[in-house]
Parts: sequence; structure tokens; C-alpha cells
Amino acid sequence: MTRDLARVLRDVGRTLKLVWTTRAGAMLALALLTVISGVVPNIAAYVGKLIIDAIVTVTQNGSGSHTAVYVLVGVEAALMILLSASQRASQLLALVLQLALGHEVSLRILRRSVRLSLTQIEDPDVNDLLGRARSEAKSRPAVLIQRLLGLGRLLVLVVGQCYLLLRFSPWAVLALLGSGLPAFLTELHFSETLYKKRHARAEERRRMSYLENVLTWDKFLPEIRLLALGGEFLRRYRESFEASFAEDRRALRNRGIWGVVLLALGTGAFYGAYVWVVRATLDGQLSLGEMTMYLVIFRQGQASITSTLTTISGLYEDSLYLANLFDFLDLPEDAPTGSHRVGLSRERGLAANRVSYTYPDQPLPAVRDLSLAIAPGEKVALVGANGSGKSTLIRLLTGLLRPTSGTITLDGRPLQEWDEATVRRRIGIIFQDFNRYKLTLGENIGAGNVDQFGNREAWQAALDRTGFSNMLDDMPLGFDTVLGRKFSGSQELSGGQWQKVALARAFMQSQADIVLLDEPTSALDAESEARVFERLRNARGGQSLILVTHRLSTARLADRIVLLDRGQILEEGSHEDLLARRGKYAELFDLQKGGYE
Repeated sequence: MTRDLARVLRDVGRTLKLVWTTRAGAMLALALLTVISGVVPNIAAYVGKLIIDAIVTVTQNGSGSHTAVYVLVGVEAALMILLSASQRASQLLALVLQLALGHEVSLRILRRSVRLSLTQIEDPDVNDLLGRARSEAKSRPAVLIQRLLGLGRLLVLVVGQCYLLLRFSPWAVLALLGSGLPAFLTELHFSETLYKKRHARAEERRRMSYLENVLTWDKFLPEIRLLALGGEFLRRYRESFEASFAEDRRALRNRGIWGVVLLALGTGAFYGAYVWVVRATLDGQLSLGEMTMYLVIFRQGQASITSTLTTISGLYEDSLYLANLFDFLDLPEDAPTGSHRVGLSRERGLAANRVSYTYPDQPLPAVRDLSLAIAPGEKVALVGANGSGKSTLIRLLTGLLRPTSGTITLDGRPLQEWDEATVRRRIGIIFQDFNRYKLTLGENIGAGNVDQFGNREAWQAALDRTGFSNMLDDMPLGFDTVLGRKFSGSQELSGGQWQKVALARAFMQSQADIVLLDEPTSALDAESEARVFERLRNARGGQSLILVTHRLSTARLADRIVLLDRGQILEEGSHEDLLARRGKYAELFDLQKGGYE
């Protein structure tokens, strides 16, 4: 529990620092308004006591001034106006702060997300943490600040109420403070229990979110309709919801039952104090105004104590969710460590030196003790069955993954010693599962080179290099045509058209020494594929090409073919050499050739 409290205090402190850096002025103004809203009710209660006593003096004793009564009423009215104004101003400022803080937290989550390594991004635990940070923790800082401000107002209010009650009896103060303690302990228990249950169901919620996407995304719907999968997915979604709902319902029911019991205890404590104050008034120890003030103070004080303890319980609950946010923001960045912009020798090209890589939680390596050198200007094709390690090797060669053992070098220098921006400029790439951005055609192409993202001339040059410039004839707004079906006026492309856009994106790095293409023509027709590879073969002499493909008819155009099997090089050589060996490559080529014939 001590460790939990230390974590709560740390996260609250970090949240306050976050708010201060986001909107320091708003935070100071809210703090001032909080003090005002905490002090004014107690002053108003005391003025109310003075009003009643002044009225009693005038009506029973015939002394005193009517004017004094009216002045006191005016003072109380002014206090109520001040209280209302401060509360309204607090609400508006809190709303402004909530918007600004939500934006800042979103930015920090997104910044951290884009700086994580690929291994972290693909880790299910990191995915769960990111999901919790986005769904809950993004709004929690604003909620926590509102609770802290509310707690500050309540503490000011309670201190004033205790001071006024102390004039009646110290025992009354103790009774007031103790009346809300059971409710606090109960709320604390149920808050922690509910959080732990939700935390334990993080993966189940992620599964439900996935089913929601499957049932609503246009990418999935055609197949779901044709195969009548909607009912099955709906059944799974409903079962997951009902299981979690039943668990939450039981927890909320128990919370409600205990709430009723504790409310009854609190009501009994108030009426015990009521009898005590009335008896003291009947015995002549208190005036009518004092009796009224103490009853109001005890009733309000009881509510304040309960609210204070409930707010503290809420702060604890908020801190549990904020732990998700700060745990995510504290994940180590995949920050580049190198600063070199030139290698030891351009002649050495790109090389893997006894490289192995094992994905987290996987028993076997995806790449094992693999060595491969690509000379400047060389055209290399990587072939092999699914799962042979081709895409993993591409990720390693580009620095997206760091080898478990061995080194990747560029111009003889280890890749981690290079300046990241320099590496990105020297390597152009298209992945098999390339992104289809719901942006304009030009921006989809420009995404291949962030420095030239909005350069229309560069878009045109990249598209020209693919040989598919006639694509523009089908675009109503040319490069300004928005792609996809996400927004009004946009235009969806066929799979082949999207692949042409992705190829142009790879060619945006016009100065790249190395181009890596992972299944770049799988959606293209044979004529388009032949045109692409004719251009690739005729690329400037110093530009290397690494091509991942399943089509051996395409692979034979390369200078060298590397056949991978279970993360290792099984065979390598030119198309003619590999056919002459009559090994695995020749067997696969004959099978594909037979399929073509």
C-alpha cells in the first residue's frame, strides 16, 4: 500500500507538471477561484447566523436596527453572487483547460508512438498499454485536475466548517470527520477492484474493438457479406460483452448496496448531532442563530467530508489509469544513436554479416546466421516460401529491426552508427502491405520523401519513372484527387492502381543508392509488371535493387537470385546457374513454369 501511495503521489505530481506546462495561467486562475468558492460558503453561513440573531433581537427585545438586518442580507446576497460567479468562471476555465490538456496528452501519446521501435509496436503488451493510454488515460489528466481543484475547495470548506464547529464542541468536529470515513474506505476498495477487473480484460476489450472494426470497415464487408460471417462475428462480440458486463454489474451492485448502508449510517450521525444541538439550544447554551448555523454547518460539513473522501478515492482511481499513460510515455524510444553521414567505402554496399533475429516470444529465429552482400548497382532477387524470412531480412537491412546477433553494414559502417535521415535518403522502399493513405494522389506519392512531400514536380518525376503517368487521366482532379472512400468526393483505386502509387512513392527517393521492393507487383497485370522491371533493370548503374518476389519469372531478370528457407540462404546465383544445379530453385521454377503453360 505504501508503494501504491508513492506511485499515486508521483503520478499526481507529474500530472500537475503537465498541466503547468500546458496552461500555467489557467491553472493559477482556477486555484484562486477554488479558494474563493471554498471560503465564501462558510462566511455566508456565519452571516446567516448574524441575520437570524439580529432578527430575534429586533422582534423579541425591541432593540437593534432594521437597517443592520437589511445590510446583512445584502452582504449574504453579494457573497452568493460572488460564489456563483466564481463557480461559473471555474467551469469555463476547466473546460478550456480540459480541451488544451486533452490535445497535449494526445500529442504526447502520438509522439511516443512514432518513436517506438518496430519490435515494441508489434508487442501485444505494448499494444494493450497503448490502447489503455488512448481510451482512458487521455482524458484522465483533465479529470484528475478537476478532482484536485474540487478537493482543494472542499478542504478549504471543511477547515472553515471545523473552525466554526470547534466553537460548539471539539467532539462535534470528531463526529463530523469520522462520519464519512466508512464511505471513503468502501469507495477506495471498489475503485481498485473495478480497475483491476478492467485491466485484466484489456486483451478481451482489444478483441471486441477488432470485431467492431471487422464489422464496420469497407475493407472487410464484401467478404463478410458473401461468406455470411456477420452472424458469427456478432455472436462472438455479444458473448465477450455479456461476460464483461455481468462481471461489472456484480461489482456495481455490491458498490450500490454498501452505498445505501453507509448512507443510512451517515443520516443517523447527522440526526444524532441534530438532537445534540437542539438540546443545547433548549438548555439556553446556544442562540437560535447559532443553532441554525451549527445544523447547517454539520449537514454541509458531512456532505463536504463525504465528498472530500470520495474525491480522494477518485484521485486514487484516476492515478491507476494515469499509470497507463505515464508507463506508455516512459517506454524507451528507439532513438537513433549514430551521427555518421558517410561510410568507410562506397564499394562495400549493403551487407548482412552473420545476422540472426528472433521475434519476441517466438521460439525459433526468423533469420539465422545469414550473410549477404549487395554490391553497388547489383540487382538481387529474394525468393522463398512464405515464412522463409524474406520480409524480416528487408526490415533488418533497412534498420527497422535490429539483429539479435550479427551486424548490418552500409558502406562498411554498422547501420546503427549512421545518421538515420541519411540512411532514409539513401534507401527507397515499398512494403508488401504498403499504406493506403486517405490523402491526395500527390501526397500519397510524396509520402516516399518527407522533404519533398508537397513538391508537385517531384510527384510527376516519380510517377514518370514507374511508366504509369497515364494514371492521371483517370483522376478527376489530377494529383489533387483524394484517394479512398473515407471522405466525400474521394475516389477509390483498384489494387493494381494502388500498387502503381506505391511504386511511385518508392521512386520519390530519386537519389537513393538502394531500392528495396517487397512484392511490388503482386497486384499488377503481366504487361505492367514487365514494364516496371524493364525500367528497374535500366536504372542508373550505381543504384542497387533488392527485390522480394514469389514470381520466379520476374526473379530471373535479376543479376543474382537468393533462395531463402527457414531464415537461411539455401541457394544463390544467377537464374541460369541455379537452373543448372537442379536444386530447389530449379524445382520451384519448373512448377511455376508448368502453371504458366
